[in-house]
Amino acid sequence: MLLAIALLLPVWSGISSREHRDRSEAERRNAEQVARLAELDNRRAVAAERTRMARELHDVVASHIGIIAIHSAGAPSLAEDRHDQRRQALTVIRESAVRGLAELRESINLLRMNDDGGTCPELRDRYGVELAQHRFR
Repeated sequence: MLLAIALLLPVWSGISSREHRDRSEAERRNAEQVARLAELDNRRAVAAERTRMARELHDVVASHIGIIAIHSAGAPSLAEDRHDQRRQALTVIRESAVRGLAELRESINLLRMNDDGGTCPELRDRYGVELAQHRFR
């Protein structure tokens, strides 16, 4: 009996160690796969959010450019004696150009502010998105 225990104890110990090692390896592989999937989801979310923000930025700038186009098309056709209307059209053109450029600069600066990998509260407040742990270039 003692001989049987002496012979079976190392075998049982080896089997137990192997099962533990195999289980640990399987858990490690599972954790790596979960991490890869999380990173992939993270990248997709960032790409989708950047696309949405680019679309919104485009819409804002396009609106200002549309106003400029409309007023600049009509200003030359105003009669010579309508100086006030011309002046008003040129004022609208200038204001729209300045606002469009300001919107563009502000959005670009907000995106650049996130280069440190931290959260940018201005982006969260403006676009309703939390951009933490992402780098944009």
